[in-house]
Amino acid sequence: MHHNMIKAWLFDEMFRCDRTHLTIEGTQGEWGAGDSIAAEEELPAPPANVVAKSGNGRVTISWDPVPDAMYYNLYFQTTKGVMIKFSDLTRPIAGNDDFKAVIGVKKDKGTCLEGVQSPFVHDDLANGTCYHYVVTVVTQKGESLESQEVMAIPSPYLLAMSIGREGVDDGEFSSPTGITLDKDGNIYVADTDNHSIQKLDKSGKFVARWGGEPSSEEGSFYYPRGMAVGPNDVVYIADSGNNRIQKFDLDGNVMQAWGKFGFA
Repeated sequence: MHHNMIKAWLFDEMFRCDRTHLTIEGTQGEWGAGDSIAAEEELPAPPANVVAKSGNGRVTISWDPVPDAMYYNLYFQTTKGVMIKFSDLTRPIAGNDDFKAVIGVKKDKGTCLEGVQSPFVHDDLANGTCYHYVVTVVTQKGESLESQEVMAIPSPYLLAMSIGREGVDDGEFSSPTGITLDKDGNIYVADTDNHSIQKLDKSGKFVARWGGEPSSEEGSFYYPRGMAVGPNDVVYIADSGNNRIQKFDLDGNVMQAWGKFGFA
């Protein structure tokens, strides 16, 4: 009894091609172009750590260098492409249920910018439009499969600072919903779900926390939200859960509280 090797392609969400080998007893002949698949298995690995950063009317794409690279090709679309994923290789005959659509930019669908190097600045783009990218490398062995897809949206507004992360410690936030600045550039944040106000310096470094435990006592908060610094260097805070406004100096000392639940 003869054993014939069948090779199939399996595309995954990361746009790489895993070869799965199936053996079927008693089957004569071959399924697919085995020689071409074998040759393709020798292709270089796609570029890794692809990153896309937005700018004003441009996107800068960078990636790790690939050994023996001659050049790189960049493929892009303003809408995501669609490829087919083979989801079940347990049977030699596949029905409609064995396939599903997978989002991804492919070489035969994207616009190709040939012979690029990292980092590559893709300019003359429309601000507010989403651009999707994959990168391939070309060596003497041929062109690789696609890299992982990355996306960026050009914008005239660039990120200047990112402060904090989710948490309950100083400098961490849970559902922050209000922010204001004083004349010296200090930052005040209504850390709503932590029932507190956090003060940071202009570089984003933690300075002080007001409140912390949910309470109706003056100087404490229950889901504070909106806030503003007045011209007389006082901070007004909408203590939403307590249905009141509280007034503080810039050092966090409570000066006044007024208001209660009602409709009048």
